[in-house]
Amino acid sequence: MKKIITTFASVLISGFLFAQDISLLDNDHAFLGIRFNQDKDSLARIIAPAPTSGDEKEQIEVYRVIKKQFYQFGTCPFKEFNLRFWNNKVDMMLIDVTPENATKLLEELESVYGKATKPNPRNEIYVWQGKRVFMQYVKVGGAASLTISSNVVKKAKEEWKKKKFEKMIDSY
Repeated sequence: MKKIITTFASVLISGFLFAQDISLLDNDHAFLGIRFNQDKDSLARIIAPAPTSGDEKEQIEVYRVIKKQFYQFGTCPFKEFNLRFWNNKVDMMLIDVTPENATKLLEELESVYGKATKPNPRNEIYVWQGKRVFMQYVKVGGAASLTISSNVVKKAKEEWKKKKFEKMIDSY
């Protein structure tokens, strides 16, 4: 009985020690000082159009971050950093790292935001879920990518699509 209680207590304590805490992302609604819902014009000094322009019908544009001061999280450098805009507002951040920095990025993220959830043990996908922000780390073929998106903007986008669809139906 004593062994069962000790085991239960250690599992409970380790759960608290390694729990996710993405409150920094949720509270700031930002990553590396770039805020979700931030207007594209306010970021004009740090961005340039990316090779992929986006989707005009969906009001999506992709821009590359050009200021190298944003190309690092902790001690992990980024290979590429893009911002996706919906309706001229930041709705997603897309980050790629080289194979030699893939593990380092995950370690840095977990040191700040806590242990990630790994939905499927067979692949290298790690998830942090907050109230306002969703973050996903994916490692494929050695390299890794990080996607951070705003649940707030996602909800606004869904409402916009719904209204757009209703308008289309009404026009028939």
